[in-house]
Amino acid sequence: MQVTGPNDRFPNDEQIVQAIAQIWSRIGLAATVETRPHGVWLSEAAQLKYSVNFAGFSSNPEALGMLETQIHSWDAALGLGTANRGHFSNPDIDGMIRKARQTMDNHQREALTRQATWAALRDQQALIPLDVAVNTWAMRRGLSYQVRTDEMTLATSIGRPV
Repeated sequence: MQVTGPNDRFPNDEQIVQAIAQIWSRIGLAATVETRPHGVWLSEAAQLKYSVNFAGFSSNPEALGMLETQIHSWDAALGLGTANRGHFSNPDIDGMIRKARQTMDNHQREALTRQATWAALRDQQALIPLDVAVNTWAMRRGLSYQVRTDEMTLATSIGRPV
């Protein structure tokens, strides 16, 4: 199998792709590596040219965004599954995701989202989470920064400590 990913998008992304291939080789899977600049890789990945991708996502602002794009079955009419490059499909999980999308109560939506995430990642292995990036911010004294889950660093998130 070929493990593919970007080489200029995430910190150490090319080394991470190499490490994934090495780990899989150790368990008996013949793995090769190919990395490309993010723009090229993203375009080709969207065309389903690769069987195994090192990709990233951030919960923006909650996990429902990941579920809608990467887990839900392809559904052009609803705009769901647009980054589901493995063509994972499970009608029960799709139903949980659609129900969560329509739920206005934050606690109920969170419960549905958690249930769909567990079902997709733990029970079905729709994706294999291998790398968790940790962002670090530093501020001078007298300023605070409200961290975000979407990897964005915005000036509007800087303020005075309360």
